[in-house]
Amino acid sequence: MDLKKLEVLLRAAANGYVDLCFFSLIRSGPFEYIDLVDDPMMVVLYPGHPLAKKRAIALEDLKDEPLLLATNPRGLDYDVAKVLSEASFTPRIEATSNLDHIIFSMVQHHLGISIEAALMLTDKENAAVLRPFDPPQSRRLVMAARSFRTLSPAANQFVNHTKAALRKMEPDRILF
Repeated sequence: MDLKKLEVLLRAAANGYVDLCFFSLIRSGPFEYIDLVDDPMMVVLYPGHPLAKKRAIALEDLKDEPLLLATNPRGLDYDVAKVLSEASFTPRIEATSNLDHIIFSMVQHHLGISIEAALMLTDKENAAVLRPFDPPQSRRLVMAARSFRTLSPAANQFVNHTKAALRKMEPDRILF
C-alpha cells in the first residue's frame, strides 16, 4: 500500500470516519490491532524458468534475474522492498508498475520474474509458477480500529466474516 494513502486512511480512522483498516505496514496511531495472518512473499516465475525447478528460492538466486516489481507513488511496494532490503546484491529491476496485472502479464511473457504476496496471487496459481523464499519471507496483515469494543454492529459483523473467511482460506497461517 502507498504510505501516503495509508496515512490518509489512518487519519480517517483516528477521526472516526472509517471503522476499520487493513494493512501490512508498521503499527501506527491510537488503535487496537488484530493480527490476522502471516502472508508469505512468493517468487512469481513463468513456466519453464530455470528457478521453477526449485521448491523454494533463496534471495541470492535472484541476483542476476530481471525483476518486474509492483510500485506505489513513493517507490517500490513496501513489502517487496522489505524483502529486497535483505539482499547482499543490488537487484536488477527491469520494470515497475502500480498495476499488479501488468507485472503478472510481463512475467507470463517471459520478460522477467516478480515478487508478490501469496494472497495477491490466489487466482494466478494456474498461470504461473509460484515459489516461496528460503528462508521464508512474509508480511503480517493486521486489522486496526479505534476500539473493537465500540464498533457498530455492522462493522463487528464484518470483523467476524473476515475472520471466518481467513479461517477457510488460510487455516494454517491465521494468528487470531
